[in-house]
Amino acid sequence: MLALGACGGTGATFNFLTHGFFEALLFPSAGAVILSLHDEHDIYKMGGLRTKLPVCFWTFVIGAASLAGFPLVTAGFYSKDEILMDVWASPTGGPWLWAAGMLGALITAVYSFRLVFVVFLGEQRTAAGRKPGRAMTLPLVILAGFSLVAGYVELPKMLGNVQLFSEVMRTALPATTRGDFSTATEVTLLVFAMAVSVFGMLVAYLLFLQRPGLATALVRTRLGGALSRFWFEGWAFDRLYDALFVRPFLWFAQVTKDDRIDQIYQVVAWLCRVLYGVLHSSLTGLVRCYAAFLPTGSFSLIFFL
Repeated sequence: MLALGACGGTGATFNFLTHGFFEALLFPSAGAVILSLHDEHDIYKMGGLRTKLPVCFWTFVIGAASLAGFPLVTAGFYSKDEILMDVWASPTGGPWLWAAGMLGALITAVYSFRLVFVVFLGEQRTAAGRKPGRAMTLPLVILAGFSLVAGYVELPKMLGNVQLFSEVMRTALPATTRGDFSTATEVTLLVFAMAVSVFGMLVAYLLFLQRPGLATALVRTRLGGALSRFWFEGWAFDRLYDALFVRPFLWFAQVTKDDRIDQIYQVVAWLCRVLYGVLHSSLTGLVRCYAAFLPTGSFSLIFFL
């Protein structure tokens, strides 16, 4: 959405392509772990599965690294870098939107590798059952391969200047509008994107593997507790939606509950109940009554015709 709003469709579609591979990898990898742990879904009841489920571990690491934009070797790095470069140089983008994208990339790296460290490393908390068979692991390996190499169809100038994907997309979408910027700026943006991805992984390593009590201590502080509640509430969007839409609608419905429009439906409902009562009274369960109804109805129909 950032790419579509700020620069164009090429970077957005490129990220949509790469995202399809590593996101399609992460979901069945998680499913394989859940299946091996007897339908356990709580990640904090997992741990230590690196040696128990090696295929799931390595494919999940590849998917998480691509999602986090790990530099140079993952498809997600090249598609995210394409968007961030375009946003920086686009006339409708700029440094602020670029910074928002970098913040999103940082948060993504943290939560992606929180999963890796909590689920696959550390102390094992739940015994693993049977390992997933080839029918599950073969698709994981194939998707992991694409999660690594799918980004090589579009490389920045400093890393080969390959534009195969852009050339294909120009036949369907308008070319991305990008302003000119120097080689030094491009190198700086590229290095900064690499650093943010690696830094997010290091933060996840520190908080969720090396010193897990640090995250708990941060949450217990006043600021950390407020941020934790704010994030767990979905950035307060539910409360905002309730205040702007739900409560006004309920108030309006309460005020207008006795208007003339409702009376039309109330009459229709009353008439349905009356007709139901009349028909229900004919269900006596007596065969002689049904036998009497049959000729009576027949004669009435013939007389009417």
